[in-house]
Amino acid sequence: MVLARFPSAGKTALIYDIGSNSGSNRSDGLTHVVTLVIAMTSEKHTATAMPDLSTVKVLVTGASGFLGLHCVKTLLDTGYSVRGTVRSVSNAQKVQPVKDVDKHGRLELVEADLKQPNSWKAAVKGVDYILHVASPFPPPGTVDDSIITTAVEGVLHVFKAAAASDSTVKRIVLTSSVVAIAEGHKYDPKQVLTEKDWTDVTSSHTGSYEKSKTLAERAAWDFVRDNKGHQFELAVVNPGFIVGPLLSAVEGGTSATIITRFLLNQMPAVPRLNMPCIDVRDCAKAHVRAMTAPEAAGHRHICANQPSYWMTDLATDLAAEFRPLGYPVPTRQIPQMVACFLGIFMKDAKAVAPRINQIISLDNSRVSEG
Repeated sequence: MVLARFPSAGKTALIYDIGSNSGSNRSDGLTHVVTLVIAMTSEKHTATAMPDLSTVKVLVTGASGFLGLHCVKTLLDTGYSVRGTVRSVSNAQKVQPVKDVDKHGRLELVEADLKQPNSWKAAVKGVDYILHVASPFPPPGTVDDSIITTAVEGVLHVFKAAAASDSTVKRIVLTSSVVAIAEGHKYDPKQVLTEKDWTDVTSSHTGSYEKSKTLAERAAWDFVRDNKGHQFELAVVNPGFIVGPLLSAVEGGTSATIITRFLLNQMPAVPRLNMPCIDVRDCAKAHVRAMTAPEAAGHRHICANQPSYWMTDLATDLAAEFRPLGYPVPTRQIPQMVACFLGIFMKDAKAVAPRINQIISLDNSRVSEG
């Protein structure tokens, strides 16, 4: 494991990379994370070469977010021109990190909001592709069904703008999640979930976030099916728990939140949860590859390491790295019975209790086969 730090506003921000897994001899699949997209970008799948990719403009929604910013960087580094959406171009704290990855003057930032349908017509004007990464995310363990409406309507606002008669959009890549596949099922340790599986949103164990990702993705597929006259294709990326280096001190995603809770000992004990992971850099590459690969259109793409990583192993790795530096990282495992009991009183515990000790097996062959 490689971890580094950089100072920000008098505090310490973290960069972590579990993909390297240095110093560990566990066969837990972490080293496979980096290989997931390598096969996907092999020469035999290379899209038709373009003499000047800077003439190709890609819209990235949620450009200042953890994954969105990595997508922007990957696109710019590859040679594309990028238009990124943010909710406010005047929010320097969020916008400046996006500007910092633009080394060649090929980035444009515009304002757009998932809740404002009229903000998307101008955002999509003249773009060739869209990476729709933006999606609302509540704090872990909270129940907020309003994010379902925001996620679904946000998809529809973007897609309707992209389907306008004067649109130039060729393909949309939607960021979904493995939580749109793996939640709410009766547990079967032998089951391998595939792109054909969907989360059961009627299950009492399916939370607001899981519902929002599932229903937003369904809305995307339904839109494409019901609007045969549209000119764009759809590809979906379903990443696991996204980890990796932070490009912004204010936008670290869920992974940064969880890592911070470990470092500050804000978790009394560690649940043994199975965590399909993906390095954020590989996830960004998967989005860019799904944007142009002919075989990606019309498919979901599970981007997660297999076998999955256990949260207890994450705690052990963090403790080995940070306890010598004075961080009280917890490693004590919480028994399932205790988690179930705490679930009566604590939202966080209620959300994770049903999944303790359950292995999540996923078919990631669409992005791992060469």
